[in-house]
Amino acid sequence: MSLLLGAGALSKSRNPIPGLQDLQIWYAADRLTTLTNGSSIRVINDLSSNARNSSASTGGITAPTVVANSQNGLPTISFNGAQASSFSALTLDSWTIAVVYAVTGSTATPYIIGSTSATVVLMAPTSGIATFYNYSDTFDDYGTSGLTDGSTANFHIVVAGRDTSGTHVCFVDGADRTKAHTTLSAQTVALFLGKRITGAGTSEFIGGNIGEIAIYSTIHSTANMQAIMSYLNSKWSVY
Repeated sequence: MSLLLGAGALSKSRNPIPGLQDLQIWYAADRLTTLTNGSSIRVINDLSSNARNSSASTGGITAPTVVANSQNGLPTISFNGAQASSFSALTLDSWTIAVVYAVTGSTATPYIIGSTSATVVLMAPTSGIATFYNYSDTFDDYGTSGLTDGSTANFHIVVAGRDTSGTHVCFVDGADRTKAHTTLSAQTVALFLGKRITGAGTSEFIGGNIGEIAIYSTIHSTANMQAIMSYLNSKWSVY
């Protein structure tokens, strides 16, 4: 799929990369309606045209909060290890996911984007940078060499994709970190920001900050993924 326009996104665009097709969800912390430091975020508006807004979870789970001037002078969405937000389920056979995040807590299983039972889209273990799970398939630990998370609160940019055959690719901070030894054979179901629910019904959360997330319903070309990374890095200044 060709990229129609360059990586410079207009501030009020409906797509982080104008002309890049199949955008399903776009959340950006700097476009929140509430930007006061420490304020609760009950709703994270979907900036695409699909209206998949993410709302704070119920049942005793509190809403994430705003952190002003968090990265490159921009605000981020903070999850403290017991906070989450949810959106209408998004089932994808093929996808590209882009995310700007930092792990700031000691949560052993910090899930950036998750679902129920065994389906997990993206987690960020403190021992690594990016791990993807999908049912019985796993590809994990991208970019661990020379990079740290945890208390150092380093931000990272992950842009990854999967096609219908299970072939996948993953870039971390501009570098290709794809693991060739595994494939993802099942659909991806996205449902939560900041947590997943295990098969036993237990919630597992992220302690960290999210700056921006974009989910597309196709695996984009390397050139398009590089355009997404360029846009995110020019905005968030991660690497």
